[in-house]
Amino acid sequence: MTYATPTSLIPEVPSFSSKHRFEMHDIARCVRPIEPHIAGVEAIEIFNRDPTLTAMPVIDDGDVVGLLTRQKVFLNFSRQFGHAVFARRPVSRLMSSSPLIVDACTTLDELRHRVINEAPTALEDGFVITKNGRYLGIGTSLGILRLGMAQTESRARELAEAKRAAEHANAAKSRFLANMSHELRTPLNAIIGFSEMIAAETLGPHNTPRYKEYAEDINGSGRLLLDIINDILDMSKIEAGHFKLELDAVDIPSIVQGAVRLVRDRADKKGVIVAIDMDKDLPNPRADVRAVRQILLNLLSNAIKFSRTGTEITVHVDVTPETLKICVADQGVGISEGDLKRVCDPFFQVENEMTRKEQGTGLGLPIVVSLAERMKAGFDLESEAGVGTRATLTLRRAG
Repeated sequence: MTYATPTSLIPEVPSFSSKHRFEMHDIARCVRPIEPHIAGVEAIEIFNRDPTLTAMPVIDDGDVVGLLTRQKVFLNFSRQFGHAVFARRPVSRLMSSSPLIVDACTTLDELRHRVINEAPTALEDGFVITKNGRYLGIGTSLGILRLGMAQTESRARELAEAKRAAEHANAAKSRFLANMSHELRTPLNAIIGFSEMIAAETLGPHNTPRYKEYAEDINGSGRLLLDIINDILDMSKIEAGHFKLELDAVDIPSIVQGAVRLVRDRADKKGVIVAIDMDKDLPNPRADVRAVRQILLNLLSNAIKFSRTGTEITVHVDVTPETLKICVADQGVGISEGDLKRVCDPFFQVENEMTRKEQGTGLGLPIVVSLAERMKAGFDLESEAGVGTRATLTLRRAG
C-alpha cells in the first residue's frame, strides 16, 4: 500500500506568508495507518508506545474505513471484562466507521464549517486528511488551534501592512496638498486682488462697461476656487491629524460676534439678515478657539448660501447647567429627510434650486462634524424641506 508523504506534526505556531491559504496539509500528522483486522491488544500497544498519539486511521485496500481513537479504545478496555472482550477482536469493533475525511486543500474556514454542520465530534476524535483521494495524515483539535493562531497572526500582519500603506499614502497626500496650497493660493490671491481693483475701477473708469462685469466674474470665480481649496485642505488636515486642538476656556460672545462680522458683507449682498440672540455674560465652555470659529463660519456660510432673499438667520446661545449650545437657524430651502442622512458625508451635495446657483465642495458640514468629534462636542442637524435648517453645536462647560 502506498500513501502520500505527510508532513510532521507542527511543534509550534508556524510562520506563513500573507498569501498562504492555511489548508489541511499544514497540520496533517504522519500516523501510520492500521488495518481493520488487527487485534485490539495491538492497538493498545501502539498507543502505549506513543503517549502523544490521539488517533489512528484504519485503512482497508487503500480506502479509509474508520478512525481508531485513544479515548474509545482505553474506555472499552477499562470496563469490566473489557480486556477479555476486545483484546483478540479486530479493531473494526472499536473504530469510528464514519470519521470526517477532508481533502488536504480544505481551508481552515471550510473545515470549521464542516465540523459544525457535519461532524461536531471531530474536534474530540480527530479527522482524516487525504490528498487526491490518498491518505495523507490525521488532523487534531491541537492542529486546528495552532493553524488558527497562525492564521490570526498572518491576518494581523496583513492589517498592519495595510495600515502602514494607508498611513504612507495619507502622508503623501498631505505633503502634496501642503505644497499645492502654496502654489495655488499665491496666484489666486493675485487674481482676486487685481480683479477686485479692476472691478472697483481703482485706477480709473473703464471705457467699456462690460470689462467691469468680466472683472467681477473673475473675482467671484477666484474667491470660489479659493474657498474650495481651503475646504479641501482643512478636511485633509483634520483627517491626517494635523489640525491640532488646544482645549481651553473660550469666550463664546467674542467668537460669535467675530464670525458674524466676517459673513455680514456676504449676507448683505444676498439680502439676508443675520441676528444674534445671546446674553452678554456667558460661561466659558472648554473647547478649541479655532475649531469653534471654523464651525460657526461654516454653519453661517451654509445658512447664507441656502437662504432666500429677505429671510433671517439667527445665532442663538442657550446655557444649561452642564453645557452651552450654539444654534444657527435659517429660513432657507431646508433639506429633505432622505438627504439629511447623507448631508454630512464628504462631497455629498443636496440637489435643489439653490445648489444649482451656489457652488461648493460639499465639505462644509463634514468639516463641522469632524471638528466637533475631535473636541468631543455634540453636533445635531435638524431640517425640513421648504422650512429651514437648525444646526446645534453643544459644548461642555469648563469645570
